[in-house]
Amino acid sequence: MTDKGVEQADTDLDRLVRTYARSRNGIVIADEGGMVLWVNRTFRTLTGLEGQRLSGTPFLKIASRIFIPRPPGEIPAADACAALLHYDSPAEGLILRHNPRFRISGNVVPILSGTCGMHIFSFKAAYTGEGTISYEHLALLFQASADISEASSYEDLFRHIAGSLLTLCPGSAILLFSTDQSGESVQIRSIEGTERQKALIRKLLKSGTTLQPTDSMFGHLQSGGLELVAGIRDLFDESLTASASARFEKAIGLLKMFYAGFSWKGTIYGGVVLFQTAEGSHLELPVIEALIRQASVAIRQWQYEEALVRSEEKYRDLVHHANSVILRIDKNSKITFFNEYAQKFYGFSQDEVIGRSIFETIIPRIDSFGKNLHESLSIIFENPEEHQETENENVTRDGRRVWISWRNRIIRDKDGSVTGMLCVGSDITEQKRAISQLRGSERMLRTLFESSRDGILLIKDNLIFDCNRRGEALFGYTREELIGRKPFDLSPEDQHDGLPSAYRNRGYLDAALAGTPQLFEWVHQRADGTLFDAEISLTRMEIFDESTLIVTIRDITERKKSENALKESELRYRSTINSMADPIHVIDRNFRIILVNDAFRDWFHTFGFTTDIIGNHLFMAIPVLSKTILDEYTRVFADGIMLLSEETMRVGDLELISETRKIPVFEEGKVVRVVTVVRDITAQRKIEVLKRQAFEQIENNLEQFAILNDHIRNPLQAIVGLADLQGGDLAEKIFTQAMEIDAIIKRLDIGWLESEKIRQFLRKHYGE
Repeated sequence: MTDKGVEQADTDLDRLVRTYARSRNGIVIADEGGMVLWVNRTFRTLTGLEGQRLSGTPFLKIASRIFIPRPPGEIPAADACAALLHYDSPAEGLILRHNPRFRISGNVVPILSGTCGMHIFSFKAAYTGEGTISYEHLALLFQASADISEASSYEDLFRHIAGSLLTLCPGSAILLFSTDQSGESVQIRSIEGTERQKALIRKLLKSGTTLQPTDSMFGHLQSGGLELVAGIRDLFDESLTASASARFEKAIGLLKMFYAGFSWKGTIYGGVVLFQTAEGSHLELPVIEALIRQASVAIRQWQYEEALVRSEEKYRDLVHHANSVILRIDKNSKITFFNEYAQKFYGFSQDEVIGRSIFETIIPRIDSFGKNLHESLSIIFENPEEHQETENENVTRDGRRVWISWRNRIIRDKDGSVTGMLCVGSDITEQKRAISQLRGSERMLRTLFESSRDGILLIKDNLIFDCNRRGEALFGYTREELIGRKPFDLSPEDQHDGLPSAYRNRGYLDAALAGTPQLFEWVHQRADGTLFDAEISLTRMEIFDESTLIVTIRDITERKKSENALKESELRYRSTINSMADPIHVIDRNFRIILVNDAFRDWFHTFGFTTDIIGNHLFMAIPVLSKTILDEYTRVFADGIMLLSEETMRVGDLELISETRKIPVFEEGKVVRVVTVVRDITAQRKIEVLKRQAFEQIENNLEQFAILNDHIRNPLQAIVGLADLQGGDLAEKIFTQAMEIDAIIKRLDIGWLESEKIRQFLRKHYGE
């Protein structure tokens, strides 16, 4: 048969079961080969096969077990059942082995539409002796017992009981009630009968009368037997008068009245009142009594099963849906139980772990710290009382390591021998990780706390409760001596401004506690009485929901000294540069002027510049500076080499010729500032021009003087020559005068030679 065919067969069988489950006939459903698929409760009761497994057994095998072979000459029971199976022939007069008084007849039930390959057999029974209970009564009792046993509530139970009683006693009225275990509190559960009968009973109950069982009746209710009641007043309290009772009995047509209790081992659960209005068979009462007893058993069974189901459901909810790992292992560490949460948590199905060792599935033999977990389990088995709570590392199916906290309980057999262990685990991976991180953070913070170069005090409720080693060293106290002190106990009486330390300290503390961090300078006092300057930082932090002040103390004594020295140095520096006649200015890498001397200010204003100096851009403060100067500054910042240059600046009619020194200032190997010294050389350059002009004039004069000598000698020689030709006294006079002139010329030559030396000296020392 294909999978689709199997699925259809299962569907057909389910439909047949629902159809015949409550049949008053014994029903057997078999497949086409005669194999029993299902039997109803009536068939089991009828044949005495309660509690036996019948499904999967051949129908003919069951028939041979329950029926007596026929006498000679009659058709054997086996043949009759075979004919019933194969030829759909009715089987009559079959005799039950366990109760020969019954005669059983069987027939085939027509197959429902859509159902194929199945046989449905229906069996009826009848008593063979006179004066015995009729089959109808027996079948009703069987069916009622089946219905009652399947009831799931009082209402459902009472409805089945009432229906069965009305079938046994047609025309009667039924009153069903429940009681507490004392029998004193009575609650009406159901009223059954004709509409008129039900209306009369409701009217009676509304008249103010209540069921009031006497002590005698209470005993009968406990026994569970059916008791005859003389009149209705025996069941109700004294408020019901005789006339009212008579009117009710007449109106309802009461012939007899019975009551019985639903009880189990002396415990009363309720009862029934039967208002019989028609004569019935004397056989009805035993059947009614049997029915009531069956109901009592069913109530008890129902309560037991309900309690068991509730208990099992609670157990299942607790075990399978609890937010915990629950598993059970035997002595060999093999898993015998694995709840749903564990399956989801570890990623293993139940089939994958049941019967396998925990060390093959969820627990590594060696954990991440090198601990042998197999040996740890052996220790737990050996000393269970000392290891009821443990924790260890586990591993999931995907290899993820997790930490589980276990509660362990040893399981023992009836002889007290250890058979296994029940373990309930909680995932503490995140807690372990958080604790590890917290411890790591604590170690890190403690390391930072202790290794800080600043002293740190922790203050709560205006008292010191912790400090680091630097704090001890700063104040000269041990940690134990500092704890419990007030912050201002570590200060002199007054601060530098003359205000009391306690007063000023209180203000800073209050502001910090209000949420405003504080940073200020303070004078502290050491244990030996010496004072030191400190920079204090106050910050509030919530630690364990409590406001805590973190006080950071930095000793700035050396810094104060350095600052004072720097101020003195700066004062001397400013005094020095201000005393210099040359203008000086300092710029940073952004060409911002950060310092000038007085000479620069005077020079700056002389040229008519009116912008701000300090903080201004050099080329905005002095806009006439050329691009060449910008390039020079850029080169000094880049190369770090001093640059000497001459620059000419003109502003209107004013002209400045200057010699500038651009001097780099280094910090950590990098040029951060340039100091510029400007020397005015305007006058010097003008004097140099005048000297050059005078020198040139002297040279021209000397050259003219040399030429003049030549010009004088040449005519003089001519005159002497002519005089020599003429001779005479005149010639002598001419010679005498010519010699005077020649002497003068020689002296001029000597002067020229001296002048040439002077010119060579001037050219050497003042020439270009």
